[in-house]
Amino acid sequence: MNAVHNTDNTNRYLVVSDLHLTDIEDHADGWKAYKSSRYMIDDAFAALLRNFAQQGENGDLTLVLNGDIFDFDLVTAVPERPEWPVSRAERRRGLCATGDKSAWKLRQILQDHPVFVQALSDFVGQGNRLVYIMGNHDREMHFPQVRDTFLLSLQQDGKKSIQDRVRFEPWFFYEPGRLYVEHGQQYDYYSTFKYLLCPTIKCRHQDVLSLPMGNLSNRYLMTRMGFFNPHATDFILNAFQYFTHWWRHYAFSRRSLLMNWFFGSLVTMRKLWKYRYKMQRHPPDCTAALQKQVERSGVDEDTLKRIAAMEKRPITDMFFRVMRELWIDRVLIALFLTGVTVALALVPIPLWIKLMVPLSAFPLLYFIYEKAVQGVDVFTVDQEIPKYAGRIARLLPVRLVVFGHTHKPRILPLDNGVTFVDTGTWAPIYDRSGNHVRGYHNYLAVSFSDSGHTVDFGCWDTRQPRVIKVKQSEDIQACQVIRRQVFIREQAVKPEEEVDGLDVEATHFLAMVGNTPVGTARVRRVNRDTCKAERVAVLRHMRGLGVGRALMQAIEDHARTSGCTQVLLHAQIRVREFYEKLGYEPFGDVFLDARIEHVAMKKSMVNRPS
Repeated sequence: MNAVHNTDNTNRYLVVSDLHLTDIEDHADGWKAYKSSRYMIDDAFAALLRNFAQQGENGDLTLVLNGDIFDFDLVTAVPERPEWPVSRAERRRGLCATGDKSAWKLRQILQDHPVFVQALSDFVGQGNRLVYIMGNHDREMHFPQVRDTFLLSLQQDGKKSIQDRVRFEPWFFYEPGRLYVEHGQQYDYYSTFKYLLCPTIKCRHQDVLSLPMGNLSNRYLMTRMGFFNPHATDFILNAFQYFTHWWRHYAFSRRSLLMNWFFGSLVTMRKLWKYRYKMQRHPPDCTAALQKQVERSGVDEDTLKRIAAMEKRPITDMFFRVMRELWIDRVLIALFLTGVTVALALVPIPLWIKLMVPLSAFPLLYFIYEKAVQGVDVFTVDQEIPKYAGRIARLLPVRLVVFGHTHKPRILPLDNGVTFVDTGTWAPIYDRSGNHVRGYHNYLAVSFSDSGHTVDFGCWDTRQPRVIKVKQSEDIQACQVIRRQVFIREQAVKPEEEVDGLDVEATHFLAMVGNTPVGTARVRRVNRDTCKAERVAVLRHMRGLGVGRALMQAIEDHARTSGCTQVLLHAQIRVREFYEKLGYEPFGDVFLDARIEHVAMKKSMVNRPS
């Protein structure tokens, strides 16, 4: 981002959305890869936040977390000794969305993302503001005990309370004359809440979130079909593609795609109708909640109702669309056509009729059916959301209207000089080879001053390291240049100690930012089960930006594919904490290597339990 100095009355806003942080699960076969530690965004996010904080005076900066920062729906873990009743169904499919259970889920997520938590804590601790807008996958922030858990994680020991600098918004964040920020799920049939400000129902004397179909599908379908990525659209396939997916991932394993789809669909439909029935029977009175929104936002009640009138009704009200999205309509059609084919085979009619009707008439009828039932789908919101942004801009005096939710980064001009921004996503989006698709990790940085405003909308990916496995001699030379700079010149290691003659038997990795080498590491197999990470070096000006983590992730991926069950390393004492955060455990006594104190550390490469 370009530096903007606070020379006049400047206020700066950084808006990000759709981080989808959840608990970590690592599986060697690619199951639930979207929860893998290899796609952790903590370091990149922390670097972005530091960069933003360095460009303004403390107190004039506002970080807006625009929804779906945490993804409660993907947490299926259950406590071993719960403080509250847990049903058999919850043990199999995850906890219900109550306040206490959601607070426990949040603690699991925060525990796996300490760098993210520390970055937020440091930012707020410097006197800056944090605005948290609730989306659909983190609507659990509605519960006071969940918000308290989040605030407690940010509170620094010995510092004054941060509550006056952290603001939670259930609907939108509005700065008159400047910007309007909303997550945007209310314009999506699949993710809208019928009563956004009153999203709970009573169930067994507890407040439970009345979740929309998009949330329930992730909870009860996507978490059980873990080779799909819920953050992308790779689960939207035709029948042949589903068969190919099954053959590739399930045919020769103990996991079942068909059974998980069938029972997951039944659970999803049952929950949808249950929530719909309870909402219709006992509709909430949201008068008080609406009045609080008026007081909090400064927007009059009539305008709020006009914005709310744009929202889509939940897809629960459209029974056929639910059946279609779950593929139940096509399964019923297939069963019907199979039955007709069997009936034709049994009746005494000419053979050509028995063959021609299934082979010609049935495909034609199915084609006509597919054309006739085309309507709203999961892509509809992508096309329509700029239209709603334009309507909001006509209701409120703003320069920017900002949405998230769609995972589609874009910036578009609206009428009267207003700009619409969709802040994309930080969620794991990867190709079939597991490589991160670049172009995401999006941010919006806006400065408002007496002289106008500036907009910086970009992709933090372009500033983040990529790690390559070294194959060419010039890349080996680049690794050696970095090692000489770090070890020999900076740490005064003797050249004969740094050049140990083991490079020829090692695999080398080179970290690049753009086309510039910024870090290196090597790994050697020292015995059948152990790989050893060595010569991890990052140039001074690139430290703290995720380069070291990226190098270690590449080494760990290499160790797993090589069949190693653990990675060993000798860490300098001053960076011991860095490796501990990556899961490495020290053992043995401190020792000297090249006159620098070291400690041996190791990390198991065995799958973490789900």
